[in-house]
Amino acid sequence: MNAPFGENDAVSAMPCSQSGFAQPLYLGELAAMLHAGDGDTGVLFLSPWGYEELCARKTFRLMAERLAAAGFPSLRFDYPGTGDSGGEENSETGWIVPSRGILGDFRSFHGLKRVIVLGQGIGCLYATHLAATDPSVAGLVLLAPPASGRGYLREVAAWTSFTRPTFLVKPDDGPEGSLMAAGFVLPKDVAVEAKMLSLKKETLPANLPTLFVARRDHPGDAALVDHLSAAGCDVIVTPFEGYAEYVSDPTLSDVPQAVIEAVADWAEERFEHSGPAIPGRTICDEETAIEPVEGVREEMLRFGPGKRLFGVFAEPSGESAKTAVLFLNSGYDHHGGWANVHVDFARALARNGIASLRIDLSNVGESPRWPDQQAQVLYSDGQIADVGAAIDEMKARGIETVIAYGRCSGAYLALLSTVADERIDAMVMVNSRRFAWNPKQDVDTELRKPVQPLENYTAKMRDPAALKRALSSPEEFRKASAKLARGLSRPLMRALAPALGPLSIHNRLDKLVHGRMASLKRRGVPALVIYSEKDPGLEELRSYFGPEYARIEAYENVQLTFVANADHNLTPAPARAAVLARLTALARALDKRERLAA
Repeated sequence: MNAPFGENDAVSAMPCSQSGFAQPLYLGELAAMLHAGDGDTGVLFLSPWGYEELCARKTFRLMAERLAAAGFPSLRFDYPGTGDSGGEENSETGWIVPSRGILGDFRSFHGLKRVIVLGQGIGCLYATHLAATDPSVAGLVLLAPPASGRGYLREVAAWTSFTRPTFLVKPDDGPEGSLMAAGFVLPKDVAVEAKMLSLKKETLPANLPTLFVARRDHPGDAALVDHLSAAGCDVIVTPFEGYAEYVSDPTLSDVPQAVIEAVADWAEERFEHSGPAIPGRTICDEETAIEPVEGVREEMLRFGPGKRLFGVFAEPSGESAKTAVLFLNSGYDHHGGWANVHVDFARALARNGIASLRIDLSNVGESPRWPDQQAQVLYSDGQIADVGAAIDEMKARGIETVIAYGRCSGAYLALLSTVADERIDAMVMVNSRRFAWNPKQDVDTELRKPVQPLENYTAKMRDPAALKRALSSPEEFRKASAKLARGLSRPLMRALAPALGPLSIHNRLDKLVHGRMASLKRRGVPALVIYSEKDPGLEELRSYFGPEYARIEAYENVQLTFVANADHNLTPAPARAAVLARLTALARALDKRERLAA
């Protein structure tokens, strides 16, 4: 294990000469991203947690890039046991001490005279605590803050209960004393620590420059603004435009560009740019890695043309792996994955002798968009080139057998990439919503359609309460009719396909799908196709392989399997464990075959 923060020099996982992109680095066991700036006032980001962090990662990157371009060096980091940081998820360490250590390291190695602390969600509690206890903090930015840790925990628990029909977990499904939300686990020690934090109980310096990004029509935000002003802070309030769209869904999250500009403008107005900082120590001496948990070595890296893409390579400590899994993004979930599943899978695989590379494709998470690339990158053939760049990196590290793994849109990309790139030796598709994309369909429109299996609609038609709601108003009736029409349209088009022949879009897509599957069969590529038992994507599977999926039997290289008590995102821990067991078995079998052949 590396020494805790503050006890060893920070070292970068990429050369300093790479400019324009955040530099991945480790501060002790904590994974961080440094955005270099030429001023002596830095900005330390304290992120939200869990589902909210999944929505915020890309926005935080863009905000840090904007601030760095304005001369404010910016540092983002993952709390212990979260994201790419080391430490067990349920270790007995809160986040106050690590946050204070990160602040000291940031100030020291970058030679900063002062630091602005910026938080969102639970990060606001820690940012405010730092501002109240560390004299080097010269400014405070609060993005949609909770008033207290107790209130925050109650709100998250209520949200988890409210979303249970979609995400099949309860707040108490984690270890005793912890809080579970969307599969993420807030450890007991952090929950206990958070209960002690309250914005109204902190004694902040007089006239502390404070930017409060407030949600519209939110009484709690208004009360906090009044409190901070009465306490003597120099408070500026700006609206959090688009907050609901920003935190509603990681894949549908809209970047609040107006907020990014407001934060940068405030920083430039309140803190004079006083020239370059004088580093206290270098962070760019050599490439390095950490052992985040026992038996696992991880390295953050940039790869691909111009080193624009980001990933984390995990492997067994002290031994050379020949087989590796390539984890692809699901929607716009960053490389850590829903409920940090890619991190957990990667470390479990490493303990079994299997390496992995979890990546952010272009315009996702830590990877910027390619020049002239459209903003919507999902379900695009253009992503295949990013996958190819990742395989180049894996091959350069001595990997001989590559397994492409993806869920939802990532599963579709795994299929496309495996067909296109013969260096991929096996494929795992989990809860894929598509086997082929209808070019007449708009991606943004389709992503916003909450399509369910047809049996869900027919069941609702037999439900008197559901019928009453649908008939209660013209608007409700229109929505219900539209959903039913979407549910019926694909079976209807499938039924008409024989009569329409080549005029049928279903026939053309069917030919495309089976052409892809046949190419994998000819190459002998093992394909593991996994679905939750009631996943919406099953309608797609039936569309091309029949009501009982009989047509898939023509492909002996394909194994179709189902996971019980699982939602689309594999939120319940037992569902993730079931998928990991199947993935591990496949990887170990291929690894054994590779080593026997050698």
